Amino acid sequence: MTRIQREIDGRLICADVNPDQELIVRTVFFKLQEIARRDPLRAGMRIRFGWTLFTLEADGDALVVCEPDFDGDPLTATRPSIATSLDVIAKQAAFARAQGVVPVDVTFDQVVIARRGAITSPDIQAFREDPDPPDDSGWSISLAGTSKASDDPDDYETIPTYRLFSLRPTLLPGLVLPPGYGLFLEGNRISQVLSPPEV
Repeated sequence: MTRIQREIDGRLICADVNPDQELIVRTVFFKLQEIARRDPLRAGMRIRFGWTLFTLEADGDALVVCEPDFDGDPLTATRPSIATSLDVIAKQAAFARAQGVVPVDVTFDQVVIARRGAITSPDIQAFREDPDPPDDSGWSISLAGTSKASDDPDDYETIPTYRLFSLRPTLLPGLVLPPGYGLFLEGNRISQVLSPPEV
């Protein structure tokens, strides 16, 4: 782990990242500089950054950029590193570029709707609609090749996107596809991306 430091608006800001993330962490500092122009940086401040939520925490006179504790309870706890968040953001950005789409963020605390048992099945399909309500990512997941939806709500489960780290990490980069898109996963790879039908 490497600690990167910048002075912003008279405060020392620190971020612990992987050595290969020194370039992408600059975008985090840039956003913090923009925020500091209108609102002083302080301990407890929370900053939405793409898929994740950073929290500034005091470390002596410095402020450390922390990410949700994805190995514990990311909804209530943080950890003094942003390496995992930056890794997901970088993979999502690369995936969006490869597909030629403008990414539409999904946040770690939003949910996907999955047919029971589908998320751990070898071959799955996922489609994104306009999200509603705000905690909904718009993504629905089912077994590959299925077309008939069930009217029984017990046939479905809601899964916070952060749980995909352990359940289906290969899906995380593709979550930034805009509504109207879909994808197929075969094992540990995204095998096909479906574009919205031409209107």
